[in-house]
Amino acid sequence: MTARTVLASHGVRGNRRILVIRDRRQQRTVVEWYVRGKPRRKSWPGTREAEREAKAWALAWYQHPPTTERRWTIRDIWQAYWVARRDALRPRTQALYRQRFARAELVLGRDTPAEAVTLHDMDRLWAALLKSATNPTGIAPNQVKNVVTTLKVVWNWAESRELVTRNRVGAYTTPTGAQHAARTIDEYRTEDADRILAQLSPQRGAEWRASCLTIVLAEHGLRTNAALHLTWADVDLTTGTLTLRPEWDKMKKQWDRPLTFAAYAALLTARHWRERLGYGGPWVFFAGNYQTCARAGREDRPLTYQALHTALRKAEQRAGVPHRPYRAMHGFRRMAAGNARAATGDPVLGMLWIGDTDLKQAPKYIKEREDELQALADRPGTE
Repeated sequence: MTARTVLASHGVRGNRRILVIRDRRQQRTVVEWYVRGKPRRKSWPGTREAEREAKAWALAWYQHPPTTERRWTIRDIWQAYWVARRDALRPRTQALYRQRFARAELVLGRDTPAEAVTLHDMDRLWAALLKSATNPTGIAPNQVKNVVTTLKVVWNWAESRELVTRNRVGAYTTPTGAQHAARTIDEYRTEDADRILAQLSPQRGAEWRASCLTIVLAEHGLRTNAALHLTWADVDLTTGTLTLRPEWDKMKKQWDRPLTFAAYAALLTARHWRERLGYGGPWVFFAGNYQTCARAGREDRPLTYQALHTALRKAEQRAGVPHRPYRAMHGFRRMAAGNARAATGDPVLGMLWIGDTDLKQAPKYIKEREDELQALADRPGTE
């Protein structure tokens, strides 16, 4: 028989765990736990009645921990995380994390103690953010899941730094069911892209950016943020190659790709507009307010995603191409992967062409095409 027997345990290993122990050697009932990494201990006599009292005390402590020390709020742990981890995040990731955390704070409350957030609160957050018939201003399940993932990152970091002793957010699992499932994003087909491009004139000052960008996206399947942040230092028109920089790549890698003829022509068009407008900045697809920035002494920025999306949506409507929810630029990325796979017969090359080495993502990008399946069924020798 051991000298110490665990009578009750609440939580898991670490700051969230509290134990009730029968110590036969000392003939005492002991409760042990940690606060901010430091051991704490409280004891009772070794009687059965004292054991029941110790168990009740431990359960009450676990359910409602004392507030003698600072209780970090949701805003507190976000600010601490941001100071500690900001420089390790890509600029795009920084922007996404700020947006997602701001959404969560609107529902959970920025002054709410981080330890007080329950699984029920997370369910409430999910319902408040999810787009539905009763909540038309909500966001897609994919985006709600991204918000939850960001919260888990912050809460797990706070727990690892002993800013919180209880982390229910890290244990949250997303709801299941058709209404909560991630949305399937369709691809554009080549004929769709051709009809859209017919509505975007590279000869017009208001449309050349969207026209050239759409060609580059459709040909190479670049991630939109990386394409928007292309600079002329990334383009070598002599060798016909394109370089994607780690600071704008989702996986923080540098990619070098040979340009297709259509993408090369689109970049020549962009260079023509650069020279015609007298633009001297670094961006290939610079925003229309570059002159205002120059007069104000501010650094100009590339074309925004919102401007590109608006131009695409209008061209889609004029071309009569059916609008599919959430497709937009993602549809061109999927089209490029599918076209590369169709040309080579190799799905691995299809993924590598768009700069994605995670082959587990292939089913998301390489879509089933009915015309290809029909051609396979109609090939000679299958009669």
